[in-house]
Amino acid sequence: ATGVALILLATMSGIALLPMLGLALSAGLAVASVAPLWKRNLRRTPLFTYGMVVAHLGIAVSLAGMACDTAFTQATLVAARVGEPQHVGPFT
Repeated sequence: ATGVALILLATMSGIALLPMLGLALSAGLAVASVAPLWKRNLRRTPLFTYGMVVAHLGIAVSLAGMACDTAFTQATLVAARVGEPQHVGPFT
């Protein structure tokens, strides 16, 4: 997880600390969730092991989505009055 955090820090400079830690944690969880399948005969692996792997991968994907939403979403609150134009991206 530390290596992933350092890679994220080097490649994505505009991200706050907590979303970066969330992305690193989700990457580590994704790798760790498939660890029960390493060096196993996949045909003889019980079905509940596959269920556990899929469930943990789902948590990793959800965590990555939440971290990306926090890291790459930009929001601005504006007190708008009737008839007063506001700028939202390329639109007015």
